[in-house]
Amino acid sequence: MFPNELDLKDGIPDPSTLDVTRMLNGMIEHNTCNTARLQGIKLESLILEMAKEKGIKDEDLIIYQGECHNHLRNIWMDHIEIFLGRKLQEYLQNDLELIPSNLRVACRLSELLIQIDKEYNFSANYPKGHGDAFHNWLKRFHPSKRFLPTIRVCGGSRQDSAFEGAFPVYDSLDEMLAFTNECLLCGENILQRCLFLALGSMEVVAQLRVASILFLAVVVPMRWLAGNTHKLSHRQWGERSMGRAIDLLYSAFAKIQGNGSLFLDYEFIMTIFEPLYSKLPEFEEYMNYYKEEKEGNVVGSFNAKDRVIVIDEAMHELFWTKLQCCVKTKQVAFQQLCC
Repeated sequence: MFPNELDLKDGIPDPSTLDVTRMLNGMIEHNTCNTARLQGIKLESLILEMAKEKGIKDEDLIIYQGECHNHLRNIWMDHIEIFLGRKLQEYLQNDLELIPSNLRVACRLSELLIQIDKEYNFSANYPKGHGDAFHNWLKRFHPSKRFLPTIRVCGGSRQDSAFEGAFPVYDSLDEMLAFTNECLLCGENILQRCLFLALGSMEVVAQLRVASILFLAVVVPMRWLAGNTHKLSHRQWGERSMGRAIDLLYSAFAKIQGNGSLFLDYEFIMTIFEPLYSKLPEFEEYMNYYKEEKEGNVVGSFNAKDRVIVIDEAMHELFWTKLQCCVKTKQVAFQQLCC
């Protein structure tokens, strides 16, 4: 098949050496559901039993169980979203009781983002939404403004998408509210009234700000590590090495638990994984690109020459906002993070 690469044959193992006991000191990786975990435990037991039959010493009978870090990350973010939604509901309980139930004002982030997708997404085509009208309004009143597209959040197993979706909403909050206000002056619409009430709430804005920071500081780097670990063997980095990333994450949030102001401190929260940069220069290169060089379109143009450094500009507004409605979210953000 490859006549000019005769050395390939030397890399094919001898059939007599193929043995499941070669998995000793290795890792069985699976997702986080009970069925997959049980399968991993049964496979481990089978391998250890076969190894004992071959006379392998007890101290060498070691197999590690590993879980997919894409699954783990989504489980973490799902519970964080539930926690933030519950805290917000408790905090706004008296106000929510005054709002008619038919407006369906949501406190959970993913539910809010589904409503936002229906109303503002250019391609949603939801019959009661106004994505095309919003796009035209932006082109008329805010041409050449940086634009982060609305993320479609459909639930399922991608729970971290709710945090990804929060960032564009926080960055376009003023425009969304101004457009919706103009629409409501012309006539009532249940979806628009719902979003006008929600996005006009300082507590909801604080939740969007918290979720946006979690996306940039935790989801983006952990996504890269989970998706690229299999390419980093030359750096002596593998599945078991992901424990280092989790340790860094745990230590950082233990400090935040004692001092909530660190969460809004760019120099702290956005450098959680910097200790890994010396070992993983590819990781450092990607994070620097994402935060400082990643480009995006502006309102009204898809030309490459008009593109701007969207993440860097949006992060500046996220951490060093001058908008009064966002400045006031600082204390509320601390309260949402507290147990």
